[in-house]
Amino acid sequence: MEFREDPRWREQLAARKRDLLETDIGPPVLADMQAATPVDTGALRNSLGFDVLSEDLLRFAARQRYAAPVHDGHEIVYRDADGTLVRTGRRVPGQPYMTSALYRHRGGAT
Repeated sequence: MEFREDPRWREQLAARKRDLLETDIGPPVLADMQAATPVDTGALRNSLGFDVLSEDLLRFAARQRYAAPVHDGHEIVYRDADGTLVRTGRRVPGQPYMTSALYRHRGGAT
């Protein structure tokens, strides 16, 4: 019996890992994020997406400037008639939609 290593095994492995991120990991995590996103107009939910940056790195992003304050919560502030920033001391609680999807156990090895 003889074993020969394919000299392209590293490239093939990298391509399979990238494919795994693009098809098996990214879409279900994105679907969970979208399902958990609070909806007013739908703009935040529709702005969610992901990019495969390498065979080892997947980036999820929300392309609305208010994405982080919705996720993490924020203080209610406003500007008065003089333009002075007024801090109310009241907070809007966060409505996490990304972290719950990212950390959800999806089976496989533990």
